[in-house]
Amino acid sequence: MSLKERIYQFMQGRYGSDELNRFLLAVIIAGIILQMMTGAYVLNIFTLLLTIIVLFRCFSKNISARSAENRRYLTIIEPIKIWFRNMFGKSEFKIYLCPNCRQKMRVPKGRGKIEIKCPKCGSTFIKRS
Repeated sequence: MSLKERIYQFMQGRYGSDELNRFLLAVIIAGIILQMMTGAYVLNIFTLLLTIIVLFRCFSKNISARSAENRRYLTIIEPIKIWFRNMFGKSEFKIYLCPNCRQKMRVPKGRGKIEIKCPKCGSTFIKRS
C-alpha cells in the first residue's frame, strides 16, 4: 500500500480542511512573521495554540460540529467580504448609457456580447458585458 493510499485511508471519516482552517492558518503565518519581527514570546504561544486547534479541527471525526463551526464563521465573515468587495473590489455589474436618451443601465459582467434594451425609450444596442 502506497503512502498516498495510507493517508487517504487515515483521513476517511475525518473532517479535513475548510475556510475556517484556512483563515486560522493565515493568522498563524501572520503571527509567526510578527513574532520574528518583534520577538514577542506571547505570539509564539498564541500561534502554537492556534496550530493545535487547526490540527484538532482537521483530524476531528465529529463532522457535524466542525461544519457548524465553519457555518458560523461564514455567516460572520460574509458581510465583511461583501463590504471589502464593494469598497475595493470589482463590481459585478457594468454601467452603460443608452445612446438615445442617456439613461443609465446596469448590466451583469461576464456575459459576453449582449443586446441591451433601454427601459426608458425602448431602443436596443449591443455591448460587451
